[in-house]
Amino acid sequence: MKAIIAAIVMPAVLAFGQNPPGKKFDVVSIKPNTSDDRGGGMRPVAGGISASNLSVNILIQSAYNVRPWEISGGPGWVATDRYDIEAKTDGNPTFQENLEMLRPLLEDRFRLKVHRESRQMPVYSLTIAKNGPKLLATAPETRGFIRPGRGLIEGKAVNMPMLANFLGGSLGQTVTDKTGLPGSFDIKLEWSPSEGESNYKYGDRPIDANGSSIFTAIQEQLGLKLEAGKGPVEMLIIDSLERPSAN
Repeated sequence: MKAIIAAIVMPAVLAFGQNPPGKKFDVVSIKPNTSDDRGGGMRPVAGGISASNLSVNILIQSAYNVRPWEISGGPGWVATDRYDIEAKTDGNPTFQENLEMLRPLLEDRFRLKVHRESRQMPVYSLTIAKNGPKLLATAPETRGFIRPGRGLIEGKAVNMPMLANFLGGSLGQTVTDKTGLPGSFDIKLEWSPSEGESNYKYGDRPIDANGSSIFTAIQEQLGLKLEAGKGPVEMLIIDSLERPSAN
């Protein structure tokens, strides 16, 4: 369930910047969600956001602009307890501004304390395969998009750092662009997903033990290569966290 929810929230997570100084939600309702529903997500409402069936881990990813593998520490329930949250403030904040206000919400209501530190972690480098890239340059003035799926990444006007970022989402590890390729490309990459890969809702594919792995597919279809190694990754370390009081 966590991977499904993460895919819903992630596009917004990738977009926002720093927390506005002193800006907080004025009214916040937090209730435990004890249903067995698999779905969940976050949407804008008048003056704020409405979140349903989200774990604190997912909320932290959104508030601090980190990916799942960039969080360490915390109690076991950070990934299992789920909450419904209604949060509002004056005016009509953008969805990005709402996401940024999650940080003080978590600090106030969940007593969240964190720090950042760089750690040597397993990473992948996206490089050019032996026989060169097999990429189609995007036509001028093409409107760009990218859609990740389980076993699928498809898009237009996709640059290499963007592709590396979405590959990281599928693999659950940092992927760094080392191709040196400028410009944008039309991308369609299909592979047979493994058990551990993110279960994006779009383009869901069944697991096929005899199908091509993402490592084979990226070489055959795009002329690129994923090389495993280790490198510095900035981690968000959870120092303390408490369940919120009922309201």
